[in-house]
Amino acid sequence: MSIENLDMMAKVGRSILMENIIWKELSEDDPIFKNGFVLSSANMQTGLNHTKNEIKVAIIAGEASGDFLGAKLMKEISNYINVKSYFGVGGENMKKAGFDSIFPMEDISIIGLSGIIFNLKSLIRKINFTKSHIVSNNPKILIIIDCPEFSHRVAAKVKKSLPGIIIINYVSPSIWAWRKNRATKMNRYIDHVLSILPFEKEMYNKLNGPKCTYVGHPLIEDFPQLDMAQRSVNVNNFPRDNIKIIMMPGSRISEVKKLLRPFGDSLIHLSKLYPKIEIVIPTLDNLKDYVKENTKNWILKPHIITDNKQKKQEMLNASAAIVCSGTATLEVSLARVPMVVAYKTQWLISFVRFFIPIKSIVLANIIHGELPIKELFQIKCTGKRIANEIMPLLEETHERVKQLRALDDIADKMYTKTNNPSRKAAKIIANYLM
Repeated sequence: MSIENLDMMAKVGRSILMENIIWKELSEDDPIFKNGFVLSSANMQTGLNHTKNEIKVAIIAGEASGDFLGAKLMKEISNYINVKSYFGVGGENMKKAGFDSIFPMEDISIIGLSGIIFNLKSLIRKINFTKSHIVSNNPKILIIIDCPEFSHRVAAKVKKSLPGIIIINYVSPSIWAWRKNRATKMNRYIDHVLSILPFEKEMYNKLNGPKCTYVGHPLIEDFPQLDMAQRSVNVNNFPRDNIKIIMMPGSRISEVKKLLRPFGDSLIHLSKLYPKIEIVIPTLDNLKDYVKENTKNWILKPHIITDNKQKKQEMLNASAAIVCSGTATLEVSLARVPMVVAYKTQWLISFVRFFIPIKSIVLANIIHGELPIKELFQIKCTGKRIANEIMPLLEETHERVKQLRALDDIADKMYTKTNNPSRKAAKIIANYLM
């Protein structure tokens, strides 16, 4: 193996470790890269030649959340610009909106660390294949949404071959948590970062990175902004006779496997004080059977749901929540539900956690600036600890009121004037294409 390949493997590995400890855990069941084929350099075009009414838009999305964002963004862009075609890498939501994916999005959804070590050549083929396909189709713009360990490498290569192409990064990599020097390097190939976290714009300015605009997190479209009177009701009205806990053990099987046991164990302790407590577990269709099978012996039987509308309604009516680390903490924050965050991960990521220069891996805490939400990570993630931390949130206590006030602060920082991130992002993109 060449020194160049070893260096790439190390960089990709570090990037994946840090992106996933903040956003999601590395899955032990991730698909690895399939073989791809690099197009001939003779097929590559280096110039841009577009007519006003024939704009090609390339997009790379590698996660389910990115596919959801991509589909909404495509719809909004088409309201401003006459697009000839959308192509690149995307999922089912984007395909339904008219997207042509050059290979299944699942091929790059999550690149497990073992997958990198044993399939490096295949990874490089996939990056080169995607780059060559984009260049040969000569789009006016490339939008990369997630999977920075993949999409940013493709973007850098595309920029070299098509210097005039516009490249937009929708959803920033976690430069604030790891490898901050990436911000400066991104200037070489990124024209504009469209951020979904409110503190990232300031971070890019400090690090002399590319232009960054906070467009809003997509979750703000699902939860209305409360006025001061509604906030007062939210704090003072506590359902004493109908305590409901939302449990969110993750959206990947590897997360669910690690967290269902301590989540269930917490009920052994909670049921002694709250024997009629209601437990609701929102999950995905592909995880429902596993969750059902592995919660059948819990001391309190949970209500398992997969419908998103029902999930939102249950959250809005919940007393408190036990949540896996990740974007779910923002969802619960916007629903104004006091929570405890509990998380277990692979031992290697657990070790690396101590080298991240941030106080918390909980996104809601990072946005707030302090630590209003309790974080139980790795060995602290036990049923007893979870129960002890959530009990004060199930009563009319100072801890509950304090966290509710903090959730209001988090929401205030996340909301924008329009509260329509996809439309705001599309307007910025359209300005580059007009």
